[in-house]
Formats: sequence, structure tokens, C-alpha cells
Amino acid sequence: MDRNSLDNSRAASAAPNAGATFSGATKESLTFPLPLSPFEDYMLTDDRASHPMVIVMLVDVRGSLNEQEFRESVREVLHAHPLLRCRIESLHGRNVWIPCESMPDPVQWEVLTAGNPEERFPEVCPLNVRAGQGLRIQVYRREHSARVILELHHCCCDGIAAVQLIGELFARYGQKSAPAGSLQPEFAEPDANLLPLRTETPTESKTAPPAKRSLTRLFGKICRLLLRRPSRLADSRQLAVHAATGSAFQPHRQSIFFRTLSRDAYRAIRGVVVRHRVTFNDLLLREMLLHVRDWNSSAGIATPASWVRIAVPISMRSPMHAAIPACNLVSYALVTHRMQECNQPENLLRVIHEKTSSLLSGREGLIALRLFALLRRIPGAMRCFLSQWACAGSVVLANVGDVRRRFRGRFPLEDGKWIAGNVVVDRIAGVSPVRPETLVALAVAEYAGEVTISLKTDGTVINREDSERFLDEFLARLLSQIPSSESQPATVSNSPAGSAGCQ
Repeated sequence: MDRNSLDNSRAASAAPNAGATFSGATKESLTFPLPLSPFEDYMLTDDRASHPMVIVMLVDVRGSLNEQEFRESVREVLHAHPLLRCRIESLHGRNVWIPCESMPDPVQWEVLTAGNPEERFPEVCPLNVRAGQGLRIQVYRREHSARVILELHHCCCDGIAAVQLIGELFARYGQKSAPAGSLQPEFAEPDANLLPLRTETPTESKTAPPAKRSLTRLFGKICRLLLRRPSRLADSRQLAVHAATGSAFQPHRQSIFFRTLSRDAYRAIRGVVVRHRVTFNDLLLREMLLHVRDWNSSAGIATPASWVRIAVPISMRSPMHAAIPACNLVSYALVTHRMQECNQPENLLRVIHEKTSSLLSGREGLIALRLFALLRRIPGAMRCFLSQWACAGSVVLANVGDVRRRFRGRFPLEDGKWIAGNVVVDRIAGVSPVRPETLVALAVAEYAGEVTISLKTDGTVINREDSERFLDEFLARLLSQIPSSESQPATVSNSPAGSAGCQ
């Protein structure tokens, strides 16, 4: 029996049936009940029905996606990643993860008789993670294509884990559906015993400040965080008032918009950042600062002294976390500048580049995690802090990097795209949730040489038209960096038609 066949048979024998009872393996009994981490407590406290802490991932595939093999693959993923099938209970005054004895099938499957799967977009819908609903999957299939939408509660995993879950899900599916004798995907099985390590962060270097200086530094960071109130992004009503359009506001519930930069366009932009001796991430941050300044100026609410803050999720993973199941190993770094600094974009890019190497380090991420750990020690402090900390950032901007490098495994490739058995993964998009007063979240990810920029807006205050305009104008900023002789059009990969609702 070859290696792929062995992996298939082992996974199949361990997979539960749809809606089956997860009795919990012996190794899980040693892990659970599992206390929530400070970051998970933060996500649980900040979860609202109006602003659910739900990560949305969207996958477009080419080929005939088979329902039976797909559902089997989902059940195996649930079995391998325990937090996705846990509920949250209060035990001895603290929140803990408890495996659910049974749970409903999270897959909602619809065969389309008309229309295109790529016209289906998920609506903003909460997940009841306290009752064990950490995952919801919607599939819209036609004969030769399908759109797969995964919604994951942020208590259960972060964005990188969500990308890794997609890789593992389609690797499992690929092993089941690959034609006889063809190459099959490979992946590494996660180890549930490692879940307690998700609260352990990388050891600080020998040059790190001693404990007293570290505490002083933490206090200084928190003071700057609270005193430098960032500008809230202008909403649709503010824009309409300044433009004197008088149009009525129409809320929306679409939870993701996206655009995809072609390979040629991305290659040209990379050439620009190399010539400037900066990184693509530096350019993204600079252009977002300029974009927020100009957006608020168009609403008449920008002042030179106002602060613009970009919240940047940063991974806290280290080699010891390599085989850990889906969970949160993330924190935040904050990029904060005054609007008047945007008047000198070249200097701003240089300053951002000088800061980001240390700003996006693991040590910077420890600041936010220590703050969350401190708050949860005081009853009610976390909720009070989140209610007072109305605008945490003007926007959230996550750069995932190369999706294929995030996955611990490998696929056969077709033009750089994953071949998962009888389907090809054409596109992967995804975005994190938004919270009140932080009206926009963006995520940037590379896949098969293309870059997809995904957007989520607070549909209670930003309408669909302004959401799409915000994304298109940011895309135009990136493309404007390319010399006219090299310019390539962006591949527009989004349509406002259709939606996928809650069920």
C-alpha cells in the first residue's frame, strides 16, 4: 500500500459519521477541559450579534465537486481540529473549551440550476460558539464549478489557521477523489496534544529589556494606545452629507467583497517595491494611510493632527507550533501616524519601512496579549475596556502572504494552482471580522502568482456602493504605483449579484 493510500485509510477509519457523537479520544481527555487563552477571551467578549467575530473564507473550484467525498473530508477535519467541535462553558470562574458529544452537520449544500456559483456571497451571520457552532460551510455547485464558503468563529482559529484548514480540507478531498494512478495531495496530520501550547509565545531574545523595563514599556504602550485616539473612517451618511446628495442610506449584509490583481500587475508592483528598497507590506501600509486620509477628507472630517491607526494582525507562531490544530496564535501591532505625515508619501514610506521590521515582530505582539491577560484577571474589565475603547483602529489590514506557503503539505499543480483530486482550486479569498467603530477590514493574500484583496465593511453604516468604492480606490492606488509603460489592468473578481444567507 503506497503512502497516500495509507493516509487515506487511516483518516477514513478515524472520521466520524455526519452528526455522529464525538466521544473524545483518550488523548483529548488529557487536554480538555481547556482554558481559553487571553486572545480567545477577548474574541468571545467582543462577539456581538450585530458584529459577529466570524472569519469568512471563500474558495472557488473548477470541476465537479463530489458531495459525498466533500462531506467525509469535512468530518475528518472536524475530528482533527477539536476547537471546531467544542462548546464554551464557565468552570470555576473561567471559560473553558469542552468537546461536544454530538453536533449537526455544518455543511449546507445547494445545487444551482441557474446562475453562476461565483455570484453567491455570504451574508453577515453569527455563530453560537458557546453552543459548539464554530464552523459553518455553504457550498454552491454547478456541473463544472463550485463556490465553497467557510465561516469560522474567531474564538476557534485565526486567519492563518483558516487558510491551513482550507488546504487540509481540499487535500483530504483530493486524496478521495483523485483518479487512480494520479498524483495526490499530501498533508501533515495535526496533533491535538499541542493545543495547550497555543498560549506559549516565542521566548524573547537576550537583548530584550529586563522585567522592570518591560513593564514600563508595556505601560507606555497602553498609554499611547488610549491617548492617541484614531480617526474613525467616514461612513456613508457622512460622505452623503458632505457631497449633499441627500440619498437615503441602505444597509447591506454582504460579508466579503474582493478584487484580484493579475500576475503581471503584481509582478510590476513587486518591481516597484524592490526599486524603493521596501517591502510589499510597507507599500500596503503607506497606501492605506493615504487612502484613509483622502477618504475622510472627502467627507470633510480630516484634520492634519488627526491620528490614523492601522491594526495589523501578526502571527505568534514558532517551530513548536508547527503541528498544532486550528487555534488562535495571533496578536496585533498598531501602525499609527498623523494625517499630516501623509503629505510626504515618500518620507512616510521610508519611516514605515524603518519601523515595520521591529513593529511586526513577535515581541510587539506580546504587548496586546499581556493587556488582554491583565484585563481578564479583573471581573468585567475586558467588557468595560472594549466598550470604552470605541475605535480600536481606523482599519484592519492583514497581509497573509503566499497561501501555498502557509499550508503544511503539497498539492499537484496546474499553472500554480492546487489540483485537489477531480477539481482545481482557482481562487482563495478571506477576511477577518469588523467591530463597532472599526468599519473596515482588509486581507491581502497571494495565490498562484495573483494577489486577492478581500474586504469586509460594517454594513450597518457603510452601504454596498461605498464598500465597493473603498476597495476599488485602494486597488487603483496600488496600480498607480506601476509605471504607465508596465501597467496591467486588475482582474476584477467580484460581483454584487446574489448572496448566501444564514440557515
